[in-house]
Amino acid sequence: MAAGTGCKTCASKEDSSALSFLCLALLCAACTGAAFGGGPNYVMSSIGGYKQVPTPANWQTQLTPVVGLYHKATPTIRAQLATMRARGQTEIAAMLWFKPFSAPAGDCVSAHMVDSSQGRLCAQTAANLAALTADIARAGFSKLCFRFAQQAAADPSS
Repeated sequence: MAAGTGCKTCASKEDSSALSFLCLALLCAACTGAAFGGGPNYVMSSIGGYKQVPTPANWQTQLTPVVGLYHKATPTIRAQLATMRARGQTEIAAMLWFKPFSAPAGDCVSAHMVDSSQGRLCAQTAANLAALTADIARAGFSKLCFRFAQQAAADPSS
């Protein structure tokens, strides 16, 4: 809740449900008079041929994950960020899916995931993340929500 607004919220600190979070965000924006520009989950700059032919093979080869392949899609990503901001988006969310790869991948990327086998991001992924966050700031977004999403062997529940 925004400090000093006196907002009454429909969510308690103990309640972390998405619905309660949304309610809290909307109420506080209303109380402060702030515009609620929200933000997209910006995870792919392109899904290529997967949109027309959604096969496992196209999932593996046609995706352009924003963080993982930023270095190959920089102009497209910058243009998409500028468009989202120009259309009123003030916040944005990004996601990094990761898992340890058993064999090296050229860009440390396989489909939507990056390699975490060394216990850290590979150099290219780290550089991509730094460049992407700088571009998000330059585009004028007020907030970035960054999500980490473990996959397969990286999931402690598997």
